[in-house]
Amino acid sequence: MILLFACFWLLAGCEKTAQRMQPEIKRLDESVKYSIPDRWQVMKQQNTADIKKALYFIPYPPADGTRHSANAFIIIRHCPVELKVRELDVGAYHNAAEGYIIVNDVMDSDKWRTVLSEAHDEVPYMFMERFGSWQGVSVYFNITFPLMKEKDADWHKKIADEFNQTVKSLEILK
Repeated sequence: MILLFACFWLLAGCEKTAQRMQPEIKRLDESVKYSIPDRWQVMKQQNTADIKKALYFIPYPPADGTRHSANAFIIIRHCPVELKVRELDVGAYHNAAEGYIIVNDVMDSDKWRTVLSEAHDEVPYMFMERFGSWQGVSVYFNITFPLMKEKDADWHKKIADEFNQTVKSLEILK
C-alpha cells in the first residue's frame, strides 16, 4: 500500500507542494540549474573540473531517533561522449542493495529518465531518481528515504512532492 501511494505521487507529477521551493537557483556548475526546498540542509559539496556533487540532509521525522535518514544528492558530470539515458542499466547501479527492485522506469524524452525503486533490508528504502544527459553534460538527482513502519504516509507524499518540484526546476543549460 505504501509503495502504491508513493508511486502515485511520484509519477502523477503532483502540482501542489507542501513545501515552497527556494527562490534561489542552485548552480554547482554553469551548465545545470535547479531549486530545492529551503528545509533541506547542505551536508557536503565537492567540485572538481570533471564532476560536481552536492549532498543534502532532508529532515524526516519518522526516522528521528533511528540510524536512518532521508537524503538527496545531485551529481553533474561533463562527459566527452554523449550518454544515452535509455541505455543506462539502472539495475546494475544498485546491485549491492539487498532486495532491490525497480518499481517504475519512465523515459520522459531522449534526454531524461525517472526511476522509482525500493531496496528491502532491515528497513526498506525508497529511491526516487532522475537521470539526464544532453550535449556532454550528465545529471543524476536522487532522493533516498526509509519506509518506516509507522506515522510516515504524509511524509511520503511530502518527499514525493519535493522530488517532483526539484525535477521540474532541474535544467541542463548547454
